[in-house]
This record gives sequence, structure tokens and C-alpha cells, in this order.
Amino acid sequence: MFRCFVLFALLCTALIVVPAGEAADPARLEHVENVYFWPMSNSLDQYLAEQTASAGVFKVVVDPKKAQAILTDRISSKFFAGMEELFPTPEEQAAAKEAAAATSTDAASALAGAYRPDTVPYQSASRAEGAVFLVDVASREVLWSTFLEDFDASPRALHKQARAIVKRLKKQRAVNAP
Repeated sequence: MFRCFVLFALLCTALIVVPAGEAADPARLEHVENVYFWPMSNSLDQYLAEQTASAGVFKVVVDPKKAQAILTDRISSKFFAGMEELFPTPEEQAAAKEAAAATSTDAASALAGAYRPDTVPYQSASRAEGAVFLVDVASREVLWSTFLEDFDASPRALHKQARAIVKRLKKQRAVNAP
């Protein structure tokens, strides 16, 4: 019974994710020029960055602050926490400035809390292999998504699968090209 439930849940997820990528509104992708690749399982982000740069679909940026969108393989609370840390809302920025001004005025104590080795919000422990999401930095909305069946983590297969993902993304962007 449990196996049937798991199979049904996976099937429903695939049915929901695949049409979303194919039916996404291309106009939502128009403003995206720079994309940052969130660390993904099996180093898929490296393969995707290489294919994206080669195909010229987006500019690949290594500084997430310069990105209009993030490509990730997992939507989770850890991902959201990392997004909040990298891209705080104006209200959070104002509150942080007030807190910093209230607690310390000298540079040495301000830097003391800067290094936090216990937090690693950018690491992925994804088990949803084959799913990829393009998330808008400003609105936190999923602009595009896709799912690859029969995901294989071997280097040769990852290269091929990254090429397939980028091809789908390029096709989606071309739908609305002038």
C-alpha cells in the first residue's frame, strides 16, 4: 500500500512539474538576463552553467547579487533561507541596519559576527533528481520548471541531461522572441 502511495505521489509531482515548464508564460522570462546557479546535487549546476553559457540562453553570473533569477533543483525551506540571506527585503534591510547600529558602533565588533561557519544555506541535499526550477529573485516566483525522467548521475549523462534542460529553456524563451 505504501509503495502505491509513493508511486502515486511521484506520478502526480511529475504531471504537475512537467506541464508547468512547458506551459510557462514566456513573457515572464523576458526580464531575465543574468542567472545564478544554486549548488545542486551531483554538481548538476556546473553542467547547467556550462551548457547555458555555451548556448547563450542567459549570462551566467558567479555573484548571486547580480542575478535576476536563480536556477535550482530544490525548492525548500533551506533554499528560501538562503534566498532571504542573499536577497533581503527592504524591510529586513532596515531592521538589520537598526539592529547593527544599536548593538555596535566600532568596526572590530561589527566584523566579529560576519563569519558564521555553522550556516551553509547554499548546499543542496536534493532527492528530487531531474527537477529544475528557475526562480525570480525579486518576486520569489517560479518562472519556469522542468523534469527529466530517468535521471542519471554519471558525468556523461549529467552533461547530456544538462543539454536537454537548456534546450527546453531556450525553446521556451524563443516562443516570445521578436
